[in-house]
Amino acid sequence: MDINNFGPFDSKVWGTFFDCTMVVVTSFTLIYLIKTFKAQSSSLSIQQKTLESQLAVQKAQQLATEIEQRRFESEIRPDVKIEASFMTDKINITLTPINRALRYLTYKISQVSAGITDCSNIVNQPPSTYVLNSKINLGYLWDRKIEDPLLFSIDLTFQDEMDNKYELKIGVGKDGSVLKMGPRKAKTI
Repeated sequence: MDINNFGPFDSKVWGTFFDCTMVVVTSFTLIYLIKTFKAQSSSLSIQQKTLESQLAVQKAQQLATEIEQRRFESEIRPDVKIEASFMTDKINITLTPINRALRYLTYKISQVSAGITDCSNIVNQPPSTYVLNSKINLGYLWDRKIEDPLLFSIDLTFQDEMDNKYELKIGVGKDGSVLKMGPRKAKTI
């Protein structure tokens, strides 16, 4: 009796039972591997969509935070009302803090035309704090014969209660105009 003889299925041609079993098991493994790869692909697609939506939410939150931060900074930024009076030989400028106190105020006059004399008595020694609605009086003697349209500029720096530094530039013109630029955050070095 030949143990490798299965009737019409010759083992030399068709292989043994174990060979056939290996083919069947390998086929099932291939089918499940393909299903697994499809499930992984679907899972990765869902993860990608989730990640994109999370990034969109983070960008929206960052924008909302920046807007809130700017709103807060604009609320605590001190501002100044400027009143100017031009007399025959004197210019009086009054600065009044209108929404917050000015802390650590420093004062400098620049771009001065010939014929302007600073008579202000601003003390640049900290801590110089000017409370709300207090008047800061600046006085200048001037010669009406000055031809330059810009008589001088006043540069002020001060801080808010959060120690943010601000710059305010005031330009005074010969025609009686006063141009206020700022306050804006001071540039840090």
